[in-house]
Amino acid sequence: MIPRALARLPRMSFPTPRQAAIYVATALSIGIIVGAAIGPSAPQAKQVLVGSTGTASAHGGASSPAPADAPAALGAPTGDVAADSPPSAPAPASAASAPAAPDAAPAVEPAVPLGDAPPAAGPAPQAGQPSDESDLAGTVVHTNPAAGSYTLATAQGEMIAVHTAKLPDPGVKVRATIRHLANGSMSEVKRTDKGSERTAKLGGTVTYVAEDGKSYVVSVRGVSLLVTAPDFTVGERPKLRSLVTLAVRLEDPPSGVKPPVILRETTLKLEGDATGPVELEGKVAGVDASARTITLSADDRGDTHKDLTLTVPGAIDLGRFKRGDVLIAGADITPQGTYTLTGSWQDGDIRRADDPVNAQGDQAP
Repeated sequence: MIPRALARLPRMSFPTPRQAAIYVATALSIGIIVGAAIGPSAPQAKQVLVGSTGTASAHGGASSPAPADAPAALGAPTGDVAADSPPSAPAPASAASAPAAPDAAPAVEPAVPLGDAPPAAGPAPQAGQPSDESDLAGTVVHTNPAAGSYTLATAQGEMIAVHTAKLPDPGVKVRATIRHLANGSMSEVKRTDKGSERTAKLGGTVTYVAEDGKSYVVSVRGVSLLVTAPDFTVGERPKLRSLVTLAVRLEDPPSGVKPPVILRETTLKLEGDATGPVELEGKVAGVDASARTITLSADDRGDTHKDLTLTVPGAIDLGRFKRGDVLIAGADITPQGTYTLTGSWQDGDIRRADDPVNAQGDQAP
């Protein structure tokens, strides 16, 4: 007997077998779709992460080269990261897969041209003239107050005229740093005294011989100094234009005598005769415009108390000479003792010695 409550329920009809099959197929389809939406039902294929150079990541797998303009791969994120990422959002490449940044190229200092070296101290050198500095050592054998210079005799017998603001005493051994001047003399940069010496070796051209033969003048560029002959002489004596090498002894002069030192010849060697113009140094004692001559002291200090008369050719401007000028002079000297000026250069101080505007004739650069 059916209970009364159940009897009041409506009667339910069961589907036919065909309808049931359709219902089951439909339910299964819906379940597959829903399952795919909420999560994968099977393991996914492993991802291949490629850096900017196309290198495969640690996950393995082949890779293809990245485009040249592809941006650099970012480093791996820090913190907790999901083990698997959805296909629509690939995981960023790890730091290990990112290429190392190239080392920065070291900065290269631009080369400084050799020509940009700072110039030597003193007046600016003229074109074509030497301006380097060098060191010299020797004995001071002569001073020329009118030119502000002293003569340094080296161990080899070379005589060098050196301009300076303060003249050393004759007989002092020095080591000096010098700068070449345009007229062939030197300018002192610094000087160190190294004791004293009473002998020296000299060399040059004889440009004056005293009538009594007891003294003569030896000249090189910028220097004309007086040498006293020994009391007793043996053999051939120097004459005008003789090339000589000699040794001298530095002696103190008698009281009241003008030169600060006497250069006494101890040995003499004649080396032949000079050819062509020779060079000497002297102070202008007079100018004769009508005769076109100048008179020049036979030695640069005037210790001989003798003057030389030089004929001035028309190519040289006689009006540029005046009494008291100190000159480097080029001269043709005959055996008879006549002198013809071939050129000149003012040598009264460093400025004039280093300026070619003060040169004439064969002394001009």
